[in-house]
Amino acid sequence: MKDFTYNIVKLSKEDASEAAELHIRAFPGFFLTNLGKSVLTLFYESMINDPSCVAFGIKSNNKLFGFQVSALKSESIYRRIFQQNFFRFVPYLFLRFLKNPFLLFRMIISYKSATEHKKPNDCNATLLSICVDPSLSGKGFGKELIKSLEAELIQKHLSCYCLTTDANNNFFTNQFYLKNGFVLYSDFFQGRRHMNLYIKYL
Repeated sequence: MKDFTYNIVKLSKEDASEAAELHIRAFPGFFLTNLGKSVLTLFYESMINDPSCVAFGIKSNNKLFGFQVSALKSESIYRRIFQQNFFRFVPYLFLRFLKNPFLLFRMIISYKSATEHKKPNDCNATLLSICVDPSLSGKGFGKELIKSLEAELIQKHLSCYCLTTDANNNFFTNQFYLKNGFVLYSDFFQGRRHMNLYIKYL
């Protein structure tokens, strides 16, 4: 994409479906991907609409090629989103769990362990999701999204944020965060899933 021109814009709920499609392409086989496009679309729509979240996207010719979604105050964000949209989530989740009951077990484990890891008291903001189209991998667009997020956090007088990612079989993602100034703060287990917790001071 030699002549690729783009803008970084704030996302609206109308971008949720494209975000879900991009997530599926970028993260095949992951838990959220296995929940299906309908669940992912509602998930991203709910987060984009939440007043505690900030979401930026990379757009070219009005097509979404990357995005990030973060919470300024991450405590109970997933619980709140699920509770507020319970009756919208249930039909989609019921069908997925009916096809694959193991997904229900994975969801319970993720929900339960989301608050079990320790982080600094002044690190309330969290990068919840970042995704770039595989066709643009390694071209610096993930870094562009990080910079846009950090400018927003500084504007809102927040000096630290964190994120979690898989510790195992995830070398390039962990290296990406380390190269962008994050520090490995701790690790923990989400069921059998070994996770790293990174923090970054601005």
